[in-house]
Formats: sequence, structure tokens, C-alpha cells
Amino acid sequence: MSNYYRFYIKTCSPRRVEQLIIETLGGDAWLETYGEGYLRPLEIVVTPGEDRIVFPNFDSSGWPITSHCETGWVWLESQLPFDSAEASSVARALLAQTRFKYPLIEMLAVDTEADSVEGGYAHIVKADHYLIKEDSAQLG
Repeated sequence: MSNYYRFYIKTCSPRRVEQLIIETLGGDAWLETYGEGYLRPLEIVVTPGEDRIVFPNFDSSGWPITSHCETGWVWLESQLPFDSAEASSVARALLAQTRFKYPLIEMLAVDTEADSVEGGYAHIVKADHYLIKEDSAQLG
């Protein structure tokens, strides 16, 4: 079984985020469609404090539960394999959008399919996250 990343994004502009992801990947072949786009609304809990952790609600199969209410959080179901250059590129592009005075992305977190079974939470992506570090990406 392959292990893929899932990105959790807090944004007021999901369509702009989708476009950024597609441009970063050079197309949408890596992405799973949802409705008219790729980002699924999500009900989520973020723990307070400096080391915030994101707790998506998962179903019995370990998949995030899509929300019917607007929380500002969305998740990206993708086929971006664990420790891939593509996943690193998307993480870098999304994290860059959190650094502006009026950011496109308020917060970014990531997990893998295996994480939802093992621990049930996603890690906040910051500059020291392993997907962001230069030596972790398999850039070719």
C-alpha cells in the first residue's frame, strides 16, 4: 500500500489555493476531484499554544470527514507520495503563502494516510518541517 500526503489548509480563498497547487504541480493529475474543485471542506480542531496540533475528524476507515459547514479549513486529497519532490514543492508553495501581511493561507498542516490510523492528528507545517527542509526533498 502506498502512503500519500494530505494537506489541511485554513484559507478564505480555496479556489486561489487550488490554482497555486495546480501551478506548482504543473497540472492536476496528482489530485482527486471533489465537486467542482479539489479542496474538501473540513471540520477540524486545533489545540491552543505554541505547538499547535490539528485534529481532523476521521471516519472509521481513517479518512477525514468532509464538513457541510464553512469552517475555513479544507483538505486536499492527493496522490503525492511520502517523501516525494512533488509533496515538498506543494508544502513550500503553500507555506510561502502564510508569510504575507494579508496571507492567502492562515495555517497549513499535513499528515499521511498512515498517520490517521496511528495517531489521528496532523502536524503544523513551519520552516523546520521535514517537507520544507532542502535535504529531505528528492529533487532531481
